[in-house]
Amino acid sequence: YYFVIFAVTLPMFCLFMYSWLIPTYNLSHTALYLFAMATVTQVACTLYPDRNFSRQVFTHRLLAGISAVFIFATLLVLCFEITGAMRSVCIAGVGVMALVAIATISSKGKMALLLQTAYYLGFFAPLLILTFV
Repeated sequence: YYFVIFAVTLPMFCLFMYSWLIPTYNLSHTALYLFAMATVTQVACTLYPDRNFSRQVFTHRLLAGISAVFIFATLLVLCFEITGAMRSVCIAGVGVMALVAIATISSKGKMALLLQTAYYLGFFAPLLILTFV
C-alpha cells in the first residue's frame, strides 16, 4: 500500500527537488546527496511493511529512522545554505523535527502516526514556504 503511494509521489517530489529547489537556491551537493539517501531509505522502508512479523517490523522501523535522520540532515543543511528570512523558516522546521524526535523517543510508540505526521510537516512546510515565497 505505502509502496504504491511512494512510487507515485516520490518521483514527482524528486523531480521538484532536483530540477527546481536545489538549482533555484544553489544548494550544495551535500543537500543533494542527503536527500538522495533519504529517498533511497524511504523506498527501502516501504518494501518491509510494518506488520506483526518482528524482523520485518524492526527492518521497517530501522530504515524509516535512517530516512528520518537523512531528511533532518537535509533540512539542517538548508539552514546553512539559505539566507535571509527563509533561513528562519528552515530553522523553525528543524526545531519542529527535533522536538518531535524527542517526543517520539519518550512516547515509546504511543501516538506514532501523529508524531510521524508532525515530523514530516516540519520538513515539508519549510519547502512549501520556500517554493511559494
